[in-house]
Amino acid sequence: MEILLKLHRTIRRFQEQNRFVGNAYGSELSLLESRLITEIGSREEVTASDLATALGLSRTVISRSLKELKERKVVLFRTDREDARRQFLLLTAKGRKLLSEFDSHAEERLAAFCSNLSPLEFDKALRYITILADGLGAPTLPYTRDETPLRAPIRRVTQGLGLLSSHVFGARDLSSVEWHMLAKLQEQSNSILAKTFVAAFFLPANTVAGIMKRLMRRGWVRRVIDPRDRRQLQLSLTSDGRAFLSRIEDAAVEQLKGALRDLTTQELEEFEAILSTMIGTRTPSLLSPDGATLTLTHLTSETERSSARAFCAEHATRLGRGLFLKELFFSHSSGCFALVSNGQLYAVVELQLLRDDPQTAQVVHLAQLPLLDDLPMLDTFVELAIRSFHTAMPDIVVREAKLQRGTV
Repeated sequence: MEILLKLHRTIRRFQEQNRFVGNAYGSELSLLESRLITEIGSREEVTASDLATALGLSRTVISRSLKELKERKVVLFRTDREDARRQFLLLTAKGRKLLSEFDSHAEERLAAFCSNLSPLEFDKALRYITILADGLGAPTLPYTRDETPLRAPIRRVTQGLGLLSSHVFGARDLSSVEWHMLAKLQEQSNSILAKTFVAAFFLPANTVAGIMKRLMRRGWVRRVIDPRDRRQLQLSLTSDGRAFLSRIEDAAVEQLKGALRDLTTQELEEFEAILSTMIGTRTPSLLSPDGATLTLTHLTSETERSSARAFCAEHATRLGRGLFLKELFFSHSSGCFALVSNGQLYAVVELQLLRDDPQTAQVVHLAQLPLLDDLPMLDTFVELAIRSFHTAMPDIVVREAKLQRGTV
């Protein structure tokens, strides 16, 4: 079902935005390590075997992660006085501090998500996420700390999807961060600069390089030197990468189909819409080279268009960064779109109806900040703008324009 694929992709973006992909809220800890800290801090007495059972992972995987945490002085082992063969796990002062930081970040993040919801939508979000966690077979675990009601079922969903292991959706040796990177490349339509992943996923450059080497060895990603700046690398999916990701999505859809079998199509659509509202993905967006999320905005008011006009004058006419086919800026028979982040314009494009053929539109202006001197990204921006233009004016044909640098 198309709605299940759409829901799967929205859940992925929710997972991406709810906590940093490669680590836990900007720390050096992995998703699994942060979960272990959460579990240890939430229980009176817990052993490695208890954690393996609760998280549905092998004792070997748990022991390896606990060893790392012990070496970092985050957890310590205490021998049971009644059974010397059994060891309980405790958080050190450093571990308790990390748990407090996790809690603070998580509560702030969820508060931001929930601020977009009405009380009724919040109740529905809690219901749907709980149904998904139950359907995925994730166990209900005791938590003693005060927290937002959504946090526990979200943790259960993360576990139920298999994101704590290295076998995401049944794929052999595919980690959560590798899945996120492959999916992000697919979403962006064109290539992404390697440094974009560093900024967007809060990962060290050497970690991204290592992940990309593994993905390239498997034939899923290709790397090309940027012809405009040979110091930069562009990454894109290969045909094998797209085929592999398609198989992953097919497996994910089947998983959701079973987990949410009792929901109607209307309820599935409502679930997807609520998640999209929470994370703000109902508006198309792109990643800038520095990792900022740039949202596509349709500029309609005179104030917005005045700002866009000034932007074009500065960054296109003076700096020579843009495409020009006409001299008139923003006529009434045009659509003007911008990439925006926190009120800052990053790029502007205008599609204008032709005077001799009012059923045809053409890209007549394109200007961008020097930061976006990356043609694949600008191509994707124009594609999104054309798609939005078609939504508003479905009967209009848009004439393709090859993007190239130039001045009036």
